[in-house]
Amino acid sequence: MGSPRTSTTPRPHTVLLPGPGSRSDLALVSSPEALTDALPAPSLLRRGLQAGFAPAFPAWIGPYRILEELGAGGMGTVLLGEQREPLRRKVAIKLVRTAVSSREFLARFGTERRLLASMSHPGIARLLDAGSTEDDRPWFAMEFVAGEPITRVCVERSLDTRARLGLFVALCDAVAHAHRRGVVHRDLKPSNVLVQEVDDRLEVKVIDFGLAKTVDSQSAVDAAHTAYPAALGTPDYMSPEQASGRTARADARADVYALGVLLHELLHEALPGEGPRRRVDPDLDAIIGRSLSRNAGARYPTARELGADVRRHLDHRPVEARAPGCAYRLRRFVRRQRAWFAGAACATALLLPLLVISLDLYRAADREAARALEAGAQAENQLELARALGARRERELDRLRADLRLAVERLAEPGRR
Repeated sequence: MGSPRTSTTPRPHTVLLPGPGSRSDLALVSSPEALTDALPAPSLLRRGLQAGFAPAFPAWIGPYRILEELGAGGMGTVLLGEQREPLRRKVAIKLVRTAVSSREFLARFGTERRLLASMSHPGIARLLDAGSTEDDRPWFAMEFVAGEPITRVCVERSLDTRARLGLFVALCDAVAHAHRRGVVHRDLKPSNVLVQEVDDRLEVKVIDFGLAKTVDSQSAVDAAHTAYPAALGTPDYMSPEQASGRTARADARADVYALGVLLHELLHEALPGEGPRRRVDPDLDAIIGRSLSRNAGARYPTARELGADVRRHLDHRPVEARAPGCAYRLRRFVRRQRAWFAGAACATALLLPLLVISLDLYRAADREAARALEAGAQAENQLELARALGARRERELDRLRADLRLAVERLAEPGRR
């Protein structure tokens, strides 16, 4: 008997594609290539099979189908996921790396989840969900921010200074919310401050609290997990106390330092000490200088005070970063009341010709009145002179009358007849 003949036609296989919950996606494929084609186009599993290796994360995490990788760091990977039921939305999922299994990193990951859960602000990406994969790798899902770094948005859109300061104030409000919750971000930089357009309006979102720590005395456990002796953060944005490894001393003023670097970038389009400086208002340079002080005690205490000083500049009021002076305050007052002073200047410009004409008429009338007074005085003098002459003539007449009476009396005497 001859040996059985081997068929060269591949046998079909029934494959269960991954799905959430009780969902069953069955596909009949005849080869690995057909399996690749059966997967969704943006699927990471498909891309992994095409590359010849299995991906480091599942195709589904909880109720979220993984679409693509957004980024990766030393502790975890950020994935773009899609939820289909009961809501259809995209989320950003942070998943602990397979190789990261130390208690230290897992504690930090748990701390980030708790800190995100403790905050609720429009300027901070919201925590939506959390859990663990089948191989016990923790994850959490956040609001997906389809934005760009704040510095890139300002440059590409050629935003003016006032618009840039408006975004920066919104950023300060978000960080101030974290500070009020006792949370210090410790890694504020353009890639962690995204700007997205919502209803024709630019919106700031702070993301990635992976290096955040708490300053609340009740959060000693979190502080112990985050008090590393090494420097944590991005060098260009780290405060001096962070750069020296004294992370235990890094409080809200460390974030103020990073915000000062960001403000310098937004206004000068370069890091401090790099590139040509653009000409900006001295108030803004004073605010940057106070934020970047090497002495933490000389900086703004929190992001709230920093944002308030920028608002004062926008409102043309004196800023706290500059030494007060009468001339400076007067300039700020005039700038703040610019509309009133502009209106007064226009009114003055319109009334000035009338004022000049009125003044000329007044002077002419004054001259006429002076001449009239002079003529009146002369008439008064003439009247007084006439009165004097009349009195003199009256006296002379009185003497003549007296002489006449005396002559008549003498003629009437008998002896004189």
